[in-house]
Amino acid sequence: CIAGAGLARGYLNNPSLTAERFITHPFREGEKLYRTGDVARWLPDGSIAVSGRADDQVKVRGYRIELGEIEQAILRQPAVRQVAVVVQELDSDKVIAAFVVASGTIDRQWLKDSLSHVLPAYMVPSHYVQLESIPLSSNGKTDRRLLPAVTAADIIRNEYCPPTNETESRLAEIWQEVLGIDQIGIRDNFFELGGHSLKATAMLSRVFKEFDVSLDLQLLFRQPTIMYLAENINNAQWLRQQDADKFADKIII
Repeated sequence: CIAGAGLARGYLNNPSLTAERFITHPFREGEKLYRTGDVARWLPDGSIAVSGRADDQVKVRGYRIELGEIEQAILRQPAVRQVAVVVQELDSDKVIAAFVVASGTIDRQWLKDSLSHVLPAYMVPSHYVQLESIPLSSNGKTDRRLLPAVTAADIIRNEYCPPTNETESRLAEIWQEVLGIDQIGIRDNFFELGGHSLKATAMLSRVFKEFDVSLDLQLLFRQPTIMYLAENINNAQWLRQQDADKFADKIII
């Protein structure tokens, strides 16, 4: 927020936007504050670091995501000149899409793999589109409304990794039936394959019937892969067996 003698009275002929952005100063009676929309934080040395825009914050699958943070991570990759990250709806599900301008043809699989090392899984874009240029508004800012709609062809799937144990194999069969896909690797993302909340609930119900293990939906949102779910299932079954063994020992004694 900004304030002071040089602050305007509001937007010309736009009372609703004026009321939204020009708010009452909490510490100075009769004065106003202007909400810039910038998001910042105090650093230990007393300086302020701007981390993005409030209107760049979105919520996807229960997680609050800063689109600007994703854009900064992509811009740090070699050959990338411009980027715009947006959330679009595809097949009734929200997906994170990255539109990239690069100095040459960019390897989208490599870009996704690179981002997976610096961003949480829920922030890594699932769709990648290379453009000649990013559309701009009259004031020179990215015009996200002019970005093309992504399609299933823009999804970057991980390299196929086959199941390595019985739990992963049984999980892969469940995913194939729920998602209607023939081959699914243990590193593939459930939501990138067309999964949504209803299919996730159906899949977790099948998991409970198959393994007698109840998994939380938030667990799937955090790490939506067969490899991760199989690890949790095996751990839960091992702990249950440990408890059963301890109980049996007590009875024998």
